[in-house]
Amino acid sequence: MKASEIISLLSFIIALILFVFTMIFNFKKMKSENKEDGAKESSINNKIENLITINNTMSTQMSLILDKLNNQNVRIIVLEQLVENTNLAEIPARIAQLESSVKSAHHRIDELKSNK
Repeated sequence: MKASEIISLLSFIIALILFVFTMIFNFKKMKSENKEDGAKESSINNKIENLITINNTMSTQMSLILDKLNNQNVRIIVLEQLVENTNLAEIPARIAQLESSVKSAHHRIDELKSNK
């Protein structure tokens, strides 16, 4: 074998060894990255589940608030109907009649006192 053939063979063997080491290193790196990706994915899934739980809780609370508001609206409608059904325009006239009646009663009481 000539020196050039030996150098070529050694170069090929060194290149082959470097290729094998590079492949081994890349496989280890990929395996490590896969583990990290799995951990990140698990963390993200946990956060998403927490957000879903919080969202469901808020949705339930909002439904309860909506029910309470609907009940209040019903009560307000009933009160508005009561106010409409009462004749507020008649109240001043009725108060005037009461005042007149009370005044008349006082005069009668005063007359009874003076007659005794």
